[in-house]
Parts: sequence; C-alpha cells; structure tokens
Amino acid sequence: MTAPRSALRRLGDRLHPRVIGRTLLFWLAWLAAGWGAWQLHHGWAGPRVATGAAEIVEYKVTATEPQAIVALHAEPGDLVEAGQVLLELDAVPLAKTLSVVAAELAAAEADWHAEALALGRERLTEERDFDRLVDEAELGLLQTRIEADRDRADLAGVKQRVQWWKEQVSGQYASAEKLEELKAAAEALQQRIGLREQAMGDWRVKIDEMRKRRKDFQSFSMPRPPERPERELAPQKAAIEVAAARHTELQARMALLTLRAPASGVVTQVFARPGEWLSSGVPALIVRDPIPKRVQAFVDPDQVRGVDPGDRAVVSPRDGSGRKLRGVVQTVAMGVTEQPGQMPLGLYGKPRWSHS
Repeated sequence: MTAPRSALRRLGDRLHPRVIGRTLLFWLAWLAAGWGAWQLHHGWAGPRVATGAAEIVEYKVTATEPQAIVALHAEPGDLVEAGQVLLELDAVPLAKTLSVVAAELAAAEADWHAEALALGRERLTEERDFDRLVDEAELGLLQTRIEADRDRADLAGVKQRVQWWKEQVSGQYASAEKLEELKAAAEALQQRIGLREQAMGDWRVKIDEMRKRRKDFQSFSMPRPPERPERELAPQKAAIEVAAARHTELQARMALLTLRAPASGVVTQVFARPGEWLSSGVPALIVRDPIPKRVQAFVDPDQVRGVDPGDRAVVSPRDGSGRKLRGVVQTVAMGVTEQPGQMPLGLYGKPRWSHS
C-alpha cells in the first residue's frame, strides 16, 4: 500500500493549486453577478444628467424722464460692473433750468441777507440810506441776471425751432411765414439780452460806488447794535429753503440722466440708439445676471434615486460660454415629470442601499 499512497500524495500536490484557483474564480463570479444585479435594480450612483430650467435675474435700465439719447456705452454681450455708465441722455434743457433756479436761490439769499442787515441796523439815517442803496443795487443786479438767463434759454429754444422750420421750408412742407416770425423773435431776444447785459454793467458800477461811499461814512459812525429776532426773517428764510429744495431736486434729476448698470452682469439687449428719443419707463437696455439664482432639474424617476439634498451639482449653461457652475441640491420632489429645460445638470449622488 505504500506505492499507491505515495502516488496519491503526488497527485494531490498537483491538484491543490487548481482547486484553490477554481474556488477563487467561483466567488469572484458571484460577487460580479451580485454587483451587476444591484446596479440594474438601483442604478449607478455616479453623475446623473438631466435638463433644467434656470431662474435668471434681468434688470431693465429705464429713464425717469423723457429725453433724447446722446451717447451709448454698451452693446449686447458686453460685461458690465455695477454703477458703470451705460447710456447718457441730453442734459442741456435741464441744465438751463438749473442755472435759472441757481440764480433765484442766490437772489433769495441776497434778499435774506439784505433784510437781516436792515433789521440789525440802528444807525444814522445816512448810513441806512447807503445800506439800502447797496442792497437795492445788488437785488437789481441779481434780478437782471435772472431775466438775462431766461432770455438766453428762450433764445436757445427759438433757435432750435428756427432750425426745424428751415428744414420744413427747404423741403417745401411749410411756408416761410412762420420761419420769418421765429427769426424776428430770435433777433428781438438777442437785442433784449444785450440790453440786460448793459444794465448789469450799470448795476455793478452803482454797487461799487455805493459801497465806497458807505465805507467812507462808516469810518466816522458808531458800531452797530445787536440784530433783531430771527422770526422777522422767517419769510426770507422760507424763500431760501424753497429755492434750495428746487435746486437739489434739479441736481438729482441731472444725475439720473446718466443711466448706470444696476448690477454686474451681461448686456443682452439694446433697444435705443444715440439720436433717438427715450420715453420715461421704457427699457433702453437689459442687463442679465450671468449666474442663475436657482435651477430646477427635471430628473427621470429611475435616476432620482440616490439624489438627496446636500449633493453636489454642476450646471452647464447652453449659452456657448462653456462655463461650469457648481451648486448644491436643496430639495428633491418626487413625481415631477421631465420637461424641456435650458441647462443640462450633472448630479453627483452617493451610493445608498435603498428601495424605490
């Protein structure tokens, strides 16, 4: 029996590695089959790709008052920063009104100053006469300046109308009678402005003369007494406040004639060009925020398993930019049907053992 036993031992030595290899292959095959079955039932927990709809914020750049466009500083596709100048409106008419109001404010302040000086004086009759003459001359100069500014504003408007009527007459759309009337009005305004400028020169000479005489007289007079109560100057003070409020309002309106980007973004549309008239409240440009605030993804029910709030997501906008926007899943709502979207969304879920 010794020979057969040694032969069997040698045969077992040759079969032992083969048995181990077959056993290992058997278990590996079982593991692969189980993994494949789980994948078929639960789906792969890697990236899910779905279409989605993005919530994009758009800003309409509008004017607060109607005016002509003089300059455009942005075109579709331009990247702009918050506060960047996009469009400028004609500020000439408003600037003329602002100059007139500024003159009225100066006149009100001069009137208050003159009244304060008059109330605070308890001096000799001659000195009061000198003060009164100086104050009257200063007020006359300011009033003449205001009237001259108004005439210049009227002359500018008449000249614009003359230019428009010239085009109409040259095109034989209207008769020349109205054009001649406007030319005569412009000439009359020009003459009136010249007279007012001459009057302003006379007022300046008179002011200098009265001030010199008052100074000579004050060198021999007594000091002034305290001023009277402030309540006596209330009307003049109210006039100054009204003029100052009007002046501040016009300055704010002047600033609004320069349209700026309300936020950083991309200019998507331009509706108006230089030379065109822009009405108040009508959009001139549209600036879009390039980053969506939220994206709603329409994921197939077979793929939504394994996607939970907190998972990472990548949004690829279909605008040709090739950008990749990263975000986080906030909510998952079951039963939502697939809808056509604007952005493909990659959802990176985590492997979980669960049943649908």
